[in-house]
Amino acid sequence: MKHMLCAAVLLASVYVYCPGQIAFWDFENICGPLPCLPIPASLTTTGVSWAWADMVGGANSGSPPVCTGQETWATNFWPSTPYPQDEYLSFTVEALPGYELDILSFYFSSSASSSNSALSYDLYYLINGSNAVFMGSGQHTPGSCTGHAFPQSIFVPSGGFVEFRLYPYGQNPAARVATIRLDDVWLEGSAPLPAELLFFRGRPADGKVVLEWAFGATDQTEVFIDRFEAQEFRQINRLQECQSVMPCQWVDPAPLPGDNIYRLRRQALTGDTEIYPPIVVRLESPIRLHSNVISGNTLTILLPPNGRFSLDIFDASGGIHWTGKAEGGAVRIPLGTMRKGVGWVRYSGSSSQGILPFVRAGPGF
Repeated sequence: MKHMLCAAVLLASVYVYCPGQIAFWDFENICGPLPCLPIPASLTTTGVSWAWADMVGGANSGSPPVCTGQETWATNFWPSTPYPQDEYLSFTVEALPGYELDILSFYFSSSASSSNSALSYDLYYLINGSNAVFMGSGQHTPGSCTGHAFPQSIFVPSGGFVEFRLYPYGQNPAARVATIRLDDVWLEGSAPLPAELLFFRGRPADGKVVLEWAFGATDQTEVFIDRFEAQEFRQINRLQECQSVMPCQWVDPAPLPGDNIYRLRRQALTGDTEIYPPIVVRLESPIRLHSNVISGNTLTILLPPNGRFSLDIFDASGGIHWTGKAEGGAVRIPLGTMRKGVGWVRYSGSSSQGILPFVRAGPGF
């Protein structure tokens, strides 16, 4: 199935969003014969923070080229009865703060290895971990890859997440090698910005950062620009909103080395304040990662020959797994028991500081 991309179209100074893919898994990135879990989406739209495919209770069996492309996620389930049960496939998508998820449909393709496989399934969804809502049931087809579509209007509020759970059941208990193969899983819909903000962007220029934004409507408001410093956002400018839909512009004359994270706040005369999603403007970093996808136990950081840096390795929950100082060349840092998923390297030197992201995707963690 081809990817269906969708762009925002400007009509009479109002942005209209047509549906496209919010997140898409083609499983061409599952890291080996036995897929590394969780599996990140192959494609996500603007406004999505992260999207993962994972499983609970079943067996992660392999990656045979059964449906389309070179990889198909093979799984093994043994429940004989339908939901509720503790074995399911999970597809979760989280929006960035300020973005909503307007979901129209959930699609996937599947094939069963034999009639002994768990051919029946139920599909549910949960918003922000709330009670599961039933979407429908179906059958996997032995020997051929077939598509399954579940139209459903689902709204996820700003910065929230939605999880889809696929519960296979009915497998022959004596046929424990019979599998279900998944491919081309996607959510259709949109992840729009708040309606009044048309765009917010930034770019480096001669050691400075140029910020531009535009609103679809103007009134008597003030705009505040915040920059992320020392683990919190701090206000660095306050100005009257541009009184037109043309781009407003402000130049940060002294950005931080490395990554600069900015956000807009807009305050009306009533005192109501709207906070918009942050953006990242990356200035040249003095350090880099040998790879930002880590499939084993070691993270390799490449430092300039004469550089001395303080380094912190931490995960998405803020837990620090390694901290110390290092000098020029390749530095190899053991990740130990750090869980799979997104992590960050925070570095600080005599004249530069910043954050570099990476993903731990190795088996067995």
